[in-house]
Amino acid sequence: WSDGKVQSLEKCFLPLSSQNHKGSSGRIGVLGGSAQYTGAPFYAGMASLQAGADLAFIFCAEEAAMPIKSYSPELMVAPVYKASEFDRAVVLQNATVDDDNSNAAA
Repeated sequence: WSDGKVQSLEKCFLPLSSQNHKGSSGRIGVLGGSAQYTGAPFYAGMASLQAGADLAFIFCAEEAAMPIKSYSPELMVAPVYKASEFDRAVVLQNATVDDDNSNAAA
């Protein structure tokens, strides 16, 4: 640690001040999650808080909002899409790409 690593780490952490307010040390937004996959957005949000961020927002599927909210009161959870609509959009996009690829090969 004698080659300047300590000084580099010190620059990563803001000093505490009475002038700071909630959000001064960073805001994080995580997009993800579905009814089956609620852990990844939760852990990403919690890791950001552990790393020093003040606010962590989880933007997730409506089906995942309640489970993620129940894991921790520290996270702000907002349902912003329905997983079924997202899945439908992905299927339609893949069908379009497949059609384009088959036309290019012909």
